[in-house]
Amino acid sequence: MNSALYLHNQYQKQAAWTKALRLSLYRKVHLTRKKNILELGSGSGVILSELSERTDARLCGIEADPQMTALAKAQYPGIEFRTARAEKLPFPENSFDLIVTHYFWLWQKDPEAVLTEARRVLKKGGHLVSLCEPDYVGRIDEPPELGGIRDLILGALAKQGADPGLAGKLETLMTKTGFRTEAGRQEGCWDWREYQKQFDREWEFIGHLCGSGKRLEALKQKDLQAVAEKKRRMCMPVRWAVGTK
Repeated sequence: MNSALYLHNQYQKQAAWTKALRLSLYRKVHLTRKKNILELGSGSGVILSELSERTDARLCGIEADPQMTALAKAQYPGIEFRTARAEKLPFPENSFDLIVTHYFWLWQKDPEAVLTEARRVLKKGGHLVSLCEPDYVGRIDEPPELGGIRDLILGALAKQGADPGLAGKLETLMTKTGFRTEAGRQEGCWDWREYQKQFDREWEFIGHLCGSGKRLEALKQKDLQAVAEKKRRMCMPVRWAVGTK
């Protein structure tokens, strides 16, 4: 599987995990009243495809990776996708009444610049909604000897240029850049039964992110043993935020 298709599959899984939270946030900002909606970091188009089934608004996505933009255009020809940087959006002021993001902010080198630019193209009274931002720093793996999984994920993300702690800073950054902000955190926990169902997918993600090696393989074997002994538990918190211009 090529990288773009792997990411598309991963985006679909992430969207499935966060659907209930996302739908509640759509209601909070009165989605059906919005006329022009922009997604920052639209990837392969998974979130905008969902929105197309829930609103007749004009939908537009911007994505820095041209390969992902091409994939999104091919899959969802009825939605406008552009290749652009979030720090320099190709739109005039007051173009949108809703901007959404999903698993986006941890990858931004200058989130304040992105927030300032998002505010520029947002209409007065419009909303910027971080539908879900993973809080990898807050991840908990039990039993304790599996804590090395979190450490490897944090290290791999940082090595790739991400800020795995950005989720905890987003509310402050949004307020600093002029938004009236409401934010919250949602715990997502799997007991051994649910983790057993998700085991292969979880380790596919870990392997894709962290590569391979003796330490990783040793942790995977410990993980298998913890599931077999019905001791496994994993909690991965996510954060959301709504900013109003």
